[in-house]
Amino acid sequence: MDGSVEIVPGVTIWRQATTRIRSYKGYDVDAQVSVSDSGRIEIDSLTVSRIPGGEPVTGEALRKVAIQSILRDAVKQGIQRSIGSEIPAGTQVSALGMLPTSEAQRLKQAGPTAETLTWVGRIYRISELIDNAPTKAVEETFNISRSTAGAWIGRARAAGHIPPVDAREDDNGQSN
Repeated sequence: MDGSVEIVPGVTIWRQATTRIRSYKGYDVDAQVSVSDSGRIEIDSLTVSRIPGGEPVTGEALRKVAIQSILRDAVKQGIQRSIGSEIPAGTQVSALGMLPTSEAQRLKQAGPTAETLTWVGRIYRISELIDNAPTKAVEETFNISRSTAGAWIGRARAAGHIPPVDAREDDNGQSN
């Protein structure tokens, strides 16, 4: 691991790390993952290796490697080392391991309070960073409808936990 960076308020992970996945779809996978200057989670290098006695690495095998899954696993590990380390082992968790499921249920019952909206913002922004569907992540974390998730996201945005839509940039650094 190389340094650290706050990816969203209250969540600090490595700036660069190597993630290793053994026996991934019949291969060993090593990925160098980093947080770019723009805050995106990216894979800098990827190595797919034959496991002893396994099939050779082919184009077909490479097409089976789900980059999104590798990014998600790397970020999840970083989050668990950061804020997830406070969660007791064996606890059922949501939101990439950031939040015990029982806590997500408590926040759901509380409704869109300041604390809930802080978590909505964290979940939304981290989902964006790893190119996950952010609204769906909020829906699934709190087990709420899409319309309720949209309303909570709007409130989290108004509270400053999610940047305004027009403040975001596309992949070319251009404002939307």
